[in-house]
Amino acid sequence: MNSSSKLVILSTLLTLSVTLTAASPAEVTLFPQESSTRIDSFTSYEVTVENTGPVEDVYSLTSSDTASIDIAPRQVELEPGESEVVNIWYNPDSQKEAGRYSFDINAKSRANGNTYSAQGFVNVIREHDVSMNVQEPGSVCLGERATYQVELTNEGLQKETFELTSPVGEFSQNEVTLEDQETQTVELYVSSEQEREESFNVVTASTTSYAQSIKSVNFQAETCYSSEVVVNPESQRVASGATAEYDITVRNTGTRSDEFVLQTSQGQLQNTTLQIPADSSATTSLEFTPEELGEQQVQITAESEITTTATASATVYNGMESEISVPQQEVNTCENTETETPVNVENTGEATETFELQTTRGNLSQEEVTLRPRASEQLNLSYSTGDEASQVNYQITSTASTFGEPSDTVSGTFNVENCYDLQMNIIPEVASAGENRSQVYEVRLQNTGTQQNTYELSYEGPSWIDIKDRENDDNERTITVNPGETGYADIYAGIPYQKRGEVEITATAVGEQVKQSKTVKLVVGEDIEEAMKSDEQEAGGAITGAFTDTANSLINQIQGQNTVIRAALAIITGLILTAAILYWEW
Repeated sequence: MNSSSKLVILSTLLTLSVTLTAASPAEVTLFPQESSTRIDSFTSYEVTVENTGPVEDVYSLTSSDTASIDIAPRQVELEPGESEVVNIWYNPDSQKEAGRYSFDINAKSRANGNTYSAQGFVNVIREHDVSMNVQEPGSVCLGERATYQVELTNEGLQKETFELTSPVGEFSQNEVTLEDQETQTVELYVSSEQEREESFNVVTASTTSYAQSIKSVNFQAETCYSSEVVVNPESQRVASGATAEYDITVRNTGTRSDEFVLQTSQGQLQNTTLQIPADSSATTSLEFTPEELGEQQVQITAESEITTTATASATVYNGMESEISVPQQEVNTCENTETETPVNVENTGEATETFELQTTRGNLSQEEVTLRPRASEQLNLSYSTGDEASQVNYQITSTASTFGEPSDTVSGTFNVENCYDLQMNIIPEVASAGENRSQVYEVRLQNTGTQQNTYELSYEGPSWIDIKDRENDDNERTITVNPGETGYADIYAGIPYQKRGEVEITATAVGEQVKQSKTVKLVVGEDIEEAMKSDEQEAGGAITGAFTDTANSLINQIQGQNTVIRAALAIITGLILTAAILYWEW
């Protein structure tokens, strides 16, 4: 055999080996997906297993509920693309509770062990059912009859008779007939003349169906009454006004259920009556809120057939504390103002307390505040400042009112500033000019306060006077000046023809909480020849009047210039007017 033939054979064998060991995936479909059955019946499903792979495979079928589900057949061998239907039967156990249950049907590949599943659901219906609850009496004294309350309920769908059995004792009736959903209680009596402890089953079963219920109960005959009271903790430290809690545990060490009535010398019990079975315990709580300082004793008594006592103690201390604070320890304010600053009061103690508040300056919005532990409240301290700059220190004290202590104090300062002040100057204070000339005064407003201020300017003087802010072109007479800075305004005097003598001009600046006035003098000389006659004056006056609007317009246009330029331009304007008068006369 040549090498080529050997290769062909080897390739064929490898291909065959891979084909035989390969597995095919499967698709598992359950129909119907959900069904219903009674306890004493069954329901069926069909599972379709389809080989969706490329090679033949063998699948083994199992379920998640082997006790209730039967499968036939349990194994299928399928060619690629082939499918087979498998039968499924669901038969619930007689003890299965009514309800909706899920289950899985699994198909496992023989080749590689992969499992393919489908999920189904079944609704189990119980036509016959009974429930039983037994209330046990606990231990009894020797020779005393223990009575068990056996409660039966017909949970089925029809009327049925149930028989009760027990290995010990006697029933008040051995059979009970109940309509569906009807409940009835039967008593079971058990007694013993000697100490005895055992468990036994109480059984109720239908006389005609599978319905049955079994309960295990206990019987004990021993010494009947004994108890003890335990306090935890036995002692503790607690702040006055705070609540101390104690766990009060009553142990029934006897053999009989007992009712205990609890009493306390101080404080409040959560429960004052405890019904405790034999050899059991019950716990309630005691809340004690002491008001006096020092050692306090609390006595707890548990009364039943016998009386048991226990004592709890408390070391009471003063736990009333507060913390007072001001967010701003220094507050800047102005003269002659009402200012406020927030004050925070927090109860840092362990009990609800009323704190009395006092201040060395100003007025607090509240003189006392009641706070729970860790609660806080914000108040306001108001203070009316005077008319002088100063530094005003204050202290606020918070004092716990119950015992008059402890106290907490916080300090703060009101820095009273001269917020609104003004230094006003007019340059020059005295000026002279010829008639029909002009004079410009510079008004300086220095804001010597600590706040920005806006000043409104006005003047008293002849009608040929005007005043305005140097920085504005809209004829406004207000000027805003930042603290430490100086604002400027101009007073313009356009002296009319034939005006002589001394004129006083008073300028006034009015701002927030400040007003200042300054008076300057203007001495008008004789710069125009006295030869001009009164009739010539009328003509001149007319011409002057004709040029007044033009002059005023020119004056307004030069208001934004500095003082020297405006003075020069004003003189030029006067000369122009004079030349015009002379020209007209000529």
